[in-house]
Amino acid sequence: MPQKKQPLPFVPLESMIARAEAYARHDLRISAHATAGYVLALQTNEFFRPELAYSSFPRAWFEEYSARDLLLADPVLEWAAANSGAARWSEIAAKVTEPRSMAVLDLAAAFNLRFGVILSAKNQMIGLKRSFLSCARPDREFTDVEIADLDDIFQDLLSLRSLTANLTRACFDALRLYALGMSQIEIAYHLGISRETVKKRLERAREALGARNAAHALAMAVEGSIVSAYA
Repeated sequence: MPQKKQPLPFVPLESMIARAEAYARHDLRISAHATAGYVLALQTNEFFRPELAYSSFPRAWFEEYSARDLLLADPVLEWAAANSGAARWSEIAAKVTEPRSMAVLDLAAAFNLRFGVILSAKNQMIGLKRSFLSCARPDREFTDVEIADLDDIFQDLLSLRSLTANLTRACFDALRLYALGMSQIEIAYHLGISRETVKKRLERAREALGARNAAHALAMAVEGSIVSAYA
């Protein structure tokens, strides 16, 4: 059975700035164009779960979006999953035939997300995972010049370090089991290693993620969809 797509795990703006100090400047530049808000998702997997994601879209929009389970019907995200480059939402809408997909765009307009552009790319540096930037305005279409500027910003954002860049498979396995609530002794038994080795792997995971302690490393890994707290 295929894994069900879930709403994107957004993080606060402060978390994005913590990952890259220049993000505050990027946020201002994007927001100058995307006056109704934007969504940035970096290094998404095949289930559209990103390692890092931020949104300035209205919270009420995402509450409605999640309540109606619209992720699978969203034609903008469907385009981003299959294409690289940039496309205005109106260009995507012109090719939509499914009524439910069209309803997603109609609902977005009701939340003042009337005109938009999506930029999508595969990150050659991080396992070809896909990233995207979706921007919206309430008043008019994005101009070619604005899209070009957003693309310049987007390309800079693609260089943000992946949360998993320095995380080895051994450390990942220990962290994944830790997220499921296993103790160090239980992890050691499950992996067939010593408790001391488990302790060292969790410590290396903490260092790789830049976390303050093991609990912080776990929170970062769950927040960034590196591991899941559910089996």
